[in-house]
Amino acid sequence: MALRKRGEGEYVRSGDMDHQVQIFQATKTGDGQGGRTSDYAAVATVWANLMPITASRAQVFGLTMNDKPHEIDMRWETDKYELTEDDYLVVVATSQRLYVHSVLNVDKRYERMKVLAVEKK
Repeated sequence: MALRKRGEGEYVRSGDMDHQVQIFQATKTGDGQGGRTSDYAAVATVWANLMPITASRAQVFGLTMNDKPHEIDMRWETDKYELTEDDYLVVVATSQRLYVHSVLNVDKRYERMKVLAVEKK
């Protein structure tokens, strides 16, 4: 696996982000009668590392295993999108829909983010 240098002495494995994920955000559009309706639109497709969360870690975040919690590691790209709890992600290969629970700034430099998301049925 190739290593790419990022920042000062920090290395990221280029093969760690092996899932392609689409980000969907709510958009407001006119309904033609003066009102507005909301729908979701894909705003970006990014590479991410997708991992299921263990029951003990899920409990720390107030999640249950019925929600099928996942931790998603991805690059912080606020010029393309800004994730909120109203958004959801779709794993391209499996069409798995994951709803954003929270977004964590991992390195405090706005380079990487960890997204806690749940797959609700």
